[in-house]
Amino acid sequence: MLINLQFDDDGRLPPGEYPMTLDELERSILVTGGEDKDDAWDTKWRVELVQNLRILVDQLWAEGITEIYIDGSFATDKLHPGDIDGYFVVKKTAELSDSEFEEELCNRLNQRDKNNAWTWKDKDRKRPAPSEKGQLPMWWHYHVEMWPEYGQWSGQIHPITGDKLTHSELFRITKQGEDKGIIKLLKK
Repeated sequence: MLINLQFDDDGRLPPGEYPMTLDELERSILVTGGEDKDDAWDTKWRVELVQNLRILVDQLWAEGITEIYIDGSFATDKLHPGDIDGYFVVKKTAELSDSEFEEELCNRLNQRDKNNAWTWKDKDRKRPAPSEKGQLPMWWHYHVEMWPEYGQWSGQIHPITGDKLTHSELFRITKQGEDKGIIKLLKK
């Protein structure tokens, strides 16, 4: 069943969780722009982003990871989003450190990915110029960034409360700290 998504007055999804399959996502206003879309709405690019997302999500599903969320400028009325951002929930075993766990997870996922795009290490970022933040290989290959969520700090602070945020918390607020909606991907 296709959810009738609508953007709020700020061009975002209203707060909440919106479950849908990848096929439903492709038919949603996040890709099609809806009836009143601007002529500059880039449906072709958005379809390409979802096709790239599908590659990574299939790899996660093959590893038994099914709790997957997406967000970012893709989940807004921005005419040409730069990418799709998201996170997936995984269970970390207590005997591994965060870095050991993430390395082991990347190794498993990269066995499924021809580009070996799964990494979250800062040293793996490609920087067009030394002063730039750079992007991870996943972004360069797919224009998608997917982060693991296992209760760890995302590296970001809540702009109002100053609290450390997990990825689950981070992806549900704006940069100003306002609540916003998120897509939960469902396996068929």
